[in-house]
Order: sequence, then structure tokens, then C-alpha cells
Amino acid sequence: MDNEKNNIQSESEVNNKTAENISEPNTLNKHKKKRIRILVSAIIILCLIAWGVYYYYQETHYVTTDDSFVTGRPVYIVPHISDYVAHVHVINDQHVNKGDLLVEIDPKNFFLQVEEAQAGINISQARLNAAVANYEITIDAQNTAAVDMHRNQILMAGDTEGAAISQEKFEHSISLYQAAVSAVLAAKAGIMLAQSELQKAKVDLDQAKVQFSYTKIYAPVSGYITKRNIEPGSFLSPGYPVMAIVSDNKWVVANLKETQLEHIRVGQSVDISIDAYPGAVFKGHVKGIQAGTGDVFSLLPPENATGNYVKVVQRVPVEITFDAIPDQSKYFLSLGMSVEPIIKIK
Repeated sequence: MDNEKNNIQSESEVNNKTAENISEPNTLNKHKKKRIRILVSAIIILCLIAWGVYYYYQETHYVTTDDSFVTGRPVYIVPHISDYVAHVHVINDQHVNKGDLLVEIDPKNFFLQVEEAQAGINISQARLNAAVANYEITIDAQNTAAVDMHRNQILMAGDTEGAAISQEKFEHSISLYQAAVSAVLAAKAGIMLAQSELQKAKVDLDQAKVQFSYTKIYAPVSGYITKRNIEPGSFLSPGYPVMAIVSDNKWVVANLKETQLEHIRVGQSVDISIDAYPGAVFKGHVKGIQAGTGDVFSLLPPENATGNYVKVVQRVPVEITFDAIPDQSKYFLSLGMSVEPIIKIK
């Protein structure tokens, strides 16, 4: 009996020790998990605080929008005269410099107009020369008639020796003098008319030369050729564009919400990111703020006096210029490319 009790007691002690050994790891695991939860919670809280600080800093120091795009000024090439195209010296997407020859129009008709105008000048100059010569002749005739009339007047008065002249002869000399005076006046009028004709001929020549100069179309700006729609032999009409040049001078238009404009000022620096070139950041600055929202200058501006009005946050275009135009061989900018500018307001 005593042995059995001792055995039972020994087994009980062994079981108690085993239970204690099992419970100790469980307690340790609970403490460890609790510490991990506390640590994770602390990390999450710190991350939230850091994000909040970062968000506050960004909101108070920067303004950005994804409603932005690259823009520029396409220059449309329009002929001034009508005729057939002789040569086209450019193709689409070709870069040209200001003053490069783009198109040549058949010059034959316009060259003939210049020659005709030059001939008109020659004729008018000859008429003017003849009018001047005639004026000199009439002046001589007037002087002669004046001398005769004066002599006859003296003879009629009897102031000199010699035979007196008849009244009829004296009146005839007066008539000759008056006719000479009229001839001088007519000659002067002829000179003035010839001078007017010569001036008009010169104007015609200048106009013909201007028309002739229009047979060659040069690039008004440096940029890239787009929308070329002519070929040699095409007939051109004034006022209809034959191609366009997208100027090398490009900038960014950022459509900011009106609530973002409080701290926007001209001259603030801007970091410009272009979607087509991730990772590349270009420097720029605010050049101007449009004096009106985008809707005001739309084709059909909104009318808010109709009775039904829903307030909508308006957007105002802000012009941003590059401090240096990106290298077009590496970062080619097309009009309409999406941009995300970051304006530094502090």
C-alpha cells in the first residue's frame, strides 16, 4: 500500500512539473505577441504622423495639378497669291529655322507683271521729259511775246523815235503774250500730270515686285513642319493654309482650381514633370495667371442667371515657362502632352 501511494504521488508530481513546463512557453508567447502588437501599432502611428506631417508640408509649400499640358503657338503658312506650286522644299515633321525657304510658286506671270510695270515707268518718264521740254519751249515763247508786247506798248505811247504801230498790231501782240502765258500754264499742268503718271507707275512697279516676292514663302519662325497639304503642281489660293509650323517656343498651361490660387505669384519656381519622360524633371517659373476662368473664354460661356445654379469649382489657366527649353533630340515636346507641375509657393 505504501508503495502504491508513493508511486501515485510521484506520478502526480511529474504531471504537475510537465504542466508547468508547458504553461511557461505559452505565457512567453503571449508576452511576445503583445510586444509585437504594440510595436506594430507604434510603427503604424508613427507612419500616420509622418504622412500627416508630409501632407501638411506639401499642402502649405507646393501647389500641383494633373490638369496641365504642353502648349505652343502653331503658325499657319498662308499664300498671298494664286498660282501653281513649283517646288516644295520641306516635309512633315522636319525642323526649319526662321528664314528657310519652304515653297516656291511659279513666278512667270509675276515676273511679266514686273517687266510690264518697269515698261510703264519708262513710258511715264519719257512723257515727263517731253512735258519738261515743252515747258521750256513755252517759257521761251512767253519771254519773246513779253518783249514784243513791251516794245509795242512803248511804240504806242510814242516814247521812242520811229513809226507808230497800229492799235490792231498792239492788241495782237497782247493776244500773243496771253496765249504764251496760257501755254506755260498748260505746260505746267502737263508736267504735273506726267509726274503723277510716273509716281503711279512706280507704285505699280513696287506692287508688282511685292507680288513677285510672294512667289517664295519663307519660314516666319523656327519650329517643326506639320499638316503639309500641298505638292508640286497644286494650285494655291490666298487665305488657305498650306502647312503649319509649331514654334520651338513651348510652355505649360496648368488649369488650377480657383481655391489653389491664393498663394500663386508670378515668378515662383516650378518643377515640371512630363508623363512621356518619367523621372525627368524640368525647371520653370510662373509667367502669368489668366484674367478669367476657362469657361469664360469658351465658345459657349455658361449663363448662371437662368434660375438653376450648381456651384462648381472653376479652373484658371496659369502659364508656366521653361527656364530652358528641353533638348528636343532627347525630350521631344509635342503640343498637348500631359504635364504635372509642382509650384513652390514657399
